[in-house]
Amino acid sequence: ELSTFSLATKALLDGIGSATNPQHIEQLENRIHALQREICTLKSGQNMFPIINRLPPEILGMVFECYVRSNIGRNVSRLYARWSARECISAVCCHWREVAINHWPLWSRLSFHCAPNYIEIMLARSSGAPLDIEFN
Repeated sequence: ELSTFSLATKALLDGIGSATNPQHIEQLENRIHALQREICTLKSGQNMFPIINRLPPEILGMVFECYVRSNIGRNVSRLYARWSARECISAVCCHWREVAINHWPLWSRLSFHCAPNYIEIMLARSSGAPLDIEFN
């Protein structure tokens, strides 16, 4: 199994006997963090395979709008009582989160049954767009 490891990892593992050396421990921790970042980047690349993720951000944002305003989006919000449909979309993957956060129409429809701090987030993300305010 070691034969598939990178040279940097092998070098650190070769020096494992000196693991009491604080500098070596720090190097191990730095390598672990670097590998975690690599894995995250690879997973992000993998997320681009589904066709929906190759849509232009503007189109994907419109798909999100339709979902949020649909009965499905409202039912998901009820199912996950602590999450709105917008939050569910934002939790799918990094790409969807970035598209959702930057798509101001998703955030310009305010409902006053939301917590005040969530309304502040929505106002910030609506980027000064005209607001559609819903009172229940």
